[in-house]
Amino acid sequence: MSVQHERLIDLCNKLRLGGVAAQYSALAQNAAEKRTPFTDFLEELLVAERESRRARAREMFARVAGFPSVHAFGATPLLHRGVAHARQQNWVSAQ
Repeated sequence: MSVQHERLIDLCNKLRLGGVAAQYSALAQNAAEKRTPFTDFLEELLVAERESRRARAREMFARVAGFPSVHAFGATPLLHRGVAHARQQNWVSAQ
């Protein structure tokens, strides 16, 4: 890895361009092999950043939405919220 490449990755991370940092090497190599014009290379790089941000946003929205997660204990899959409710009922019946 060259010093210039390291500086570019560092700047991308500081500017919060994680998609560019992750895809830069592969896209630059591909553009060099195909002799892609700079504007096309830049467009591919920005599209990669946009897709990275969209994927990160989808993951965050799914976490924030609070969908119940499925956990398997042994062979029985249980819904996370269902387990808490079952434990609460077991505690109440034991009282």
